[in-house]
Amino acid sequence: MDQTIKNVAADQRINRFFAHADVGRLRRNLADQICVATGGWCVYTGRDMVSAHTGMHIRNRHFNALVQDLGMALNKFMVPAQEQKELIAILAPLRGSIVGH
Repeated sequence: MDQTIKNVAADQRINRFFAHADVGRLRRNLADQICVATGGWCVYTGRDMVSAHTGMHIRNRHFNALVQDLGMALNKFMVPAQEQKELIAILAPLRGSIVGH
């Protein structure tokens, strides 16, 4: 998560959405959300995705940029392509709860 957050912070396509974020909370929520989505033991206690993103005017291009930033972090730590595809497939359904609200 740390590398993904660094990538997002440097990404001019989307970093404005995170400019005032509590980075520690963001890190925990992202990690917990991915942990839960992949069948881990974590508990996600953050807001639901619609509530968290309503009014932010997030578009598909912004969602795709975040996925690319995540992919760059996974590549940096040599996560195999198959596992990357599986993770993206698990997270892809979140698009509908994040984009356009």
